[in-house]
Amino acid sequence: MRPGSRPLIDAALSRLTIRANIVQEIGHPATLFPMVESGIGISVLPALALPLPQGSHLTVKRLTPVMERQLMLACRKNRSLSTAAQALWEIVREEGENLTAARVEDPLYQR
Repeated sequence: MRPGSRPLIDAALSRLTIRANIVQEIGHPATLFPMVESGIGISVLPALALPLPQGSHLTVKRLTPVMERQLMLACRKNRSLSTAAQALWEIVREEGENLTAARVEDPLYQR
């Protein structure tokens, strides 16, 4: 199974009987955004890849039906994290909560 959003996107397109002509697959928004901005094509990407770069001339359109996936933190069972790892764990957890809260407030994410 392929990682990331691609399997979800492929499944949604298939359910909608949409046949996409995919000619390039880019794995990182820092590469993707300039390519789309230069007119090379369009992209379907997860909301997690947002926001758009400052000063970008791109626009985002929310697609329906909405596809969702869960992101999880994992660590070894019955093991303490180092101080640095625990700090990173908390930052990632808090950012996840912030992103979830932002989805509630941002019209882009409204259902």
